Amino acid sequence: MGENRLVLIDLDGVLIESVGYNLALRATVDRFAALMGQDRIHLSDQEVAGFYACGITSEFISAPMCVAALLIQALSLRPDLQRSELPGTMEAIRHSRLRVSRPDFQNLGDRVRPELAAGVEPARAVGSALRDISPIAVRGLIDELMQDVYSVRSLTTRTFQQFALGRVQFERTYRMPAEIGQERSLLSNDVPLLRSELVAKLRACGVPGFPGVAVFTARPSLSPVSTRGGHFSPEAELALEVLGLDGQVPYTAGGHMVWLAAVQGRSPADYIKPSPVHALAAIATARSGELLTSLEASAHLNEAAELRGPLEQLKSERTEVLVFEDSTAAIQSVRKAVERLALQGIDIRCTAVGVAADEARWEALSRVADRVVPSINEGLELEW
Repeated sequence: MGENRLVLIDLDGVLIESVGYNLALRATVDRFAALMGQDRIHLSDQEVAGFYACGITSEFISAPMCVAALLIQALSLRPDLQRSELPGTMEAIRHSRLRVSRPDFQNLGDRVRPELAAGVEPARAVGSALRDISPIAVRGLIDELMQDVYSVRSLTTRTFQQFALGRVQFERTYRMPAEIGQERSLLSNDVPLLRSELVAKLRACGVPGFPGVAVFTARPSLSPVSTRGGHFSPEAELALEVLGLDGQVPYTAGGHMVWLAAVQGRSPADYIKPSPVHALAAIATARSGELLTSLEASAHLNEAAELRGPLEQLKSERTEVLVFEDSTAAIQSVRKAVERLALQGIDIRCTAVGVAADEARWEALSRVADRVVPSINEGLELEW
């Protein structure tokens, strides 16, 4: 039996310092605070790091969570300001000149941690935590904020994407007029974290048909097939270009999983990271370098509990999956994917390396990772 190691590497917070996303998250929350007549929130670095530490790694989820927390503060003081929909409610709060205290965002993140650790889908876990702390009458508005967060139909996601992409790219991607005059893409602020010699090592790894490595990210991306619909945004591709890895290393990204979920009649949340289906797709892609067959194989295992394609090839091998991640939930999703493969008779194990640039993440990751390192550079030098 052959033996191999498949390496999965997260993008944001591991290969890339996602400065642009952090800026766009702050700008989004501040915009909604202004729409409610409140002072700027200006989320701190510690608060943003705390979201990641407890497993809330998508700004599509953390943005509405923060807006909902502010809304709950206001309506708990003045329930008479609630209207049937979110825009009208925010307008009523603004016109009332009500001022509310700054929500304890870190505490809210900590409330979600146990459910995320148990494998609850992040948007559902956050929505449940928000409903628990909100007046009963407000829960409909919370549901409005937290539903369909992976779609531009979501009010907070639409705002976030305008800040992240800039006006031109937003209108090109979503074929709708931008509402915010954000001309420049904040993603241009992203900073590569991988040293040049390790970039070269990644580019040279593996052989055609068995690269042995895949980037594994929830970032939006282009569709895996040519399509005129779906509104796929090339954010994963932009990050790989910044790293010098575009076209050089296989990857599975958010847009791929959104496409796959649509094909299977599923919600994106059922498939996208931290779902183990995304991890299965990344494992298959690292094994084969073939994106479409890997996506199909991951969905088939999830829906029919049968191996096919690159995942079936693992039956004749002894495999270690080595994952570098800064998210506890994503590490747990990879472990669950490996467990599913083991149940199919595959000789496979998982080694998880947490990447933590701050104390909050280090503490959280130490609970679920085999070891924790301060950066991907130390991690790759030690492990690979």
